[in-house]
Amino acid sequence: MDAGNKYSYEISKYFKCSPENLFHAFTDKATLKKIWGLSEITMDARKGGKAEAKLQIGNENWDYTLTYTDFVPHEKLSWEVRFERMPDKVIKAKCSFTKQETGTLLKMRQWNFENEQEWELHKASIEKSLQMLEEILI
Repeated sequence: MDAGNKYSYEISKYFKCSPENLFHAFTDKATLKKIWGLSEITMDARKGGKAEAKLQIGNENWDYTLTYTDFVPHEKLSWEVRFERMPDKVIKAKCSFTKQETGTLLKMRQWNFENEQEWELHKASIEKSLQMLEEILI
């Protein structure tokens, strides 16, 4: 992990569901389409597996490939994202799913953003997606 990357963020969010249910939501095509606003997604959810996603924002194509770099069911999940329009750019993410007394604590860290604007837009998008996920899992 690039701990020195100044443009990174970590979000901790509590969900009222089991680690199994939360982890499943992060690897379920229908859920990801809904919370990430995708028109299409194909997935091979395992370490080394890939997800190919179609994402249109306004008139811009933001299709991407997500590659799972760590995959421990119900415990941790990491990935790298490469956007079709920026093939040399890699955004990295790491999630942990920790069982709590009545739910699960998700810790998500994302990094490798080039500037503050990219960081802010991405963080706001993820926060919105996690809010939508919380509503789905209630």
